[in-house]
Amino acid sequence: MALSEKTLVTLMSMLMSEISEDAYCSTWEMGTEYAIWEAIEGTSSDYRWKSSISPDQMTALRELSAELDGWLVYDADNEDYVRYASLHEWQQIYEAHKALP
Repeated sequence: MALSEKTLVTLMSMLMSEISEDAYCSTWEMGTEYAIWEAIEGTSSDYRWKSSISPDQMTALRELSAELDGWLVYDADNEDYVRYASLHEWQQIYEAHKALP
């Protein structure tokens, strides 16, 4: 039985939050979505993030992202403070973030 999108988003949010807690003792450290993305993509230079994500967590995040065809982003206006973004939207958000000084 396939899990619903809402369940997959909840699982991904819980996993990303757990990683943030391990790295910074914060439920969702500023930039968590970018730092974890870079860690699982192998482009992160931040040792704290890379060392806070186990191989199993990386696999789970990759699988959840593929299943959802998306990623989670911080959203202060959302009741849960995170929201789903399609991979297309996420790529635009990520590129805009990388362009910041």
